[in-house]
Amino acid sequence: MKSQTTIESKPKPWAPLRHRNYRLYWIGQFVSLIGGWAQQLAAAWVTMQLAPTATALGVVTFVASIPPILLLLHGGVAADKGNKRIILIWTQVLFASLAFVMAYLVGSGKLEYWHILAFAVISGIGMAFEMPANNALAPDLVEREEIPAAVQLNQAIFHGSRVIGPGIAGWLIGQFGAQAAYIANGVSFLP
Repeated sequence: MKSQTTIESKPKPWAPLRHRNYRLYWIGQFVSLIGGWAQQLAAAWVTMQLAPTATALGVVTFVASIPPILLLLHGGVAADKGNKRIILIWTQVLFASLAFVMAYLVGSGKLEYWHILAFAVISGIGMAFEMPANNALAPDLVEREEIPAAVQLNQAIFHGSRVIGPGIAGWLIGQFGAQAAYIANGVSFLP
């Protein structure tokens, strides 16, 4: 008796991109993540200009990490019970506004170290709500069997943007100053 083996057809890695809403979300996320990594390098750059110590830079990272640690579970509940799309829209508006205000402060020469700390805390609060909503939205935009491929595509843009964003920021800072990296990040939220 011959044994029959069934080969389950796996969805192609790019299959989720055939869905218009997922494709728009994915492209928008990629552009926004590049801007976010560019801003992170710019923030480190301006921090070192204002308070040139490793401790000052470490404190910025520390204060940015506290709100997600404290609020991430609340963000997850909000994403589960609320409208993920609305949460994402409002957090993106928050992040874009912060980027443009920072661009103004950098460009006008009014930026102080405490501004960087305050913006890090506010950004951290936004991230506590944005991350769970973002992670929960992708599976809603594709078919059930495409969820693993959608998660892989999201991971690909996250890690790809970590390479591209700082490179763009370095070029922008070298050519136009740190203000340009903040403006680029603010604009990156439009898609």
